Parts: sequence; C-alpha cells; structure tokens
Amino acid sequence: MIPASTTRPFDPAEYLDTDEGIEAYMTDALETGDPAFVADAQDVVARAASLMSLATPIPQKTS
Repeated sequence: MIPASTTRPFDPAEYLDTDEGIEAYMTDALETGDPAFVADAQDVVARAASLMSLATPIPQKTS
C-alpha cells in the first residue's frame, strides 16, 4: 500500500509578494490569450493581494 502524500498543492499566490510580481504574472496570463487561464490568474492575484494585506503590520498607538 502506498502511503498518503504529505505534500500540498502548489499555490502561486504564496509567491506573488510584490506589485511587480503580480503585474508580471497577470501580463503573462493575458499574453496566453486563454480566457480560462486569465480567469484563474485573476483569482490567484486576488488571493495574493489578500495575503499581502495580512502580512502588512498594523501600526500600534504609542502612549
């Protein structure tokens, strides 16, 4: 019996951590001309933007 895999699916959103990276990813997706790939890239970019906003530190008040 083969053991269950311990790997997880690749998520490109985890690696799109700059505006430049996101722009390049969307540009490449648009250049394919594949509407399904472009739609998927838009979802990836939305997840990446969400991850980036979670990583942004929130300023704390100083007393």
